[in-house]
Amino acid sequence: MDLTQGNEVTIQDVIDEINSKNLSVTATINANGDGLLLTDSAGGGVAMKVEEAGGRTAADLNILGTATGTTIDGSWEKR
Repeated sequence: MDLTQGNEVTIQDVIDEINSKNLSVTATINANGDGLLLTDSAGGGVAMKVEEAGGRTAADLNILGTATGTTIDGSWEKR
């Protein structure tokens, strides 16, 4: 998805953009309230993956990478 084409300025705009794409992925705020939570509901055999295509948005949101189970949690809390 290309977030450079619109006027997305809030995290809610990003969540709405992801959820509007009918990708079998749901974006919400995570349980800690400190990042995005992407949940894969497709049920396929390949793990969900978020990649960059010339930008840094996914890295900046801490969602760049491959799902653990069915989720990618962009939490900034580290233990």
